[in-house]
Formats: sequence, structure tokens, C-alpha cells
Amino acid sequence: MKQMKLSREAETLLNLCWVGNEPRSTTFLVGEKMIFNGIEFKPTEETYDELFEYQQHSIRPYKIEKFGKFVNLTGRKVN
Repeated sequence: MKQMKLSREAETLLNLCWVGNEPRSTTFLVGEKMIFNGIEFKPTEETYDELFEYQQHSIRPYKIEKFGKFVNLTGRKVN
């Protein structure tokens, strides 16, 4: 399987969905500025597309849902 290189925005958003082995959830608005750990970034439509495609290959399972500009990203436990 080809390893995908994620953008800084996508990697940061995925890191918000996991604390150790515990899944978490985060939301963002496409095109709106976010700040995480002092780092400013702006998730775009391309960031959403990247996360949507990567969810099939990620070693940390997650679900992504989009409602207009609003995107919900949720880490999932697999038993």
C-alpha cells in the first residue's frame, strides 16, 4: 500500500482526534482560520478531500462528515 504524505493541516486535525489510544472528535469550518498549540492554519476544501481519501488507509481509524462548510472529524475505536 502506498503511504500518503499528509499536509500539515490534515495531520494537525487528525492529531486532534486521538489522545494516546483514546479517540476524540473535532470540528472545523472549511476556509476558516484555526489555531492549535500556537500554530495558525486554515483547512481548505483540499484538506477535506485529503482527509476523506486518507480515512481508508489510516492506521488510526476515523470518520469524516461534511455539512456545507462544517466538517466533523471523529476518531473511532476498532475492536
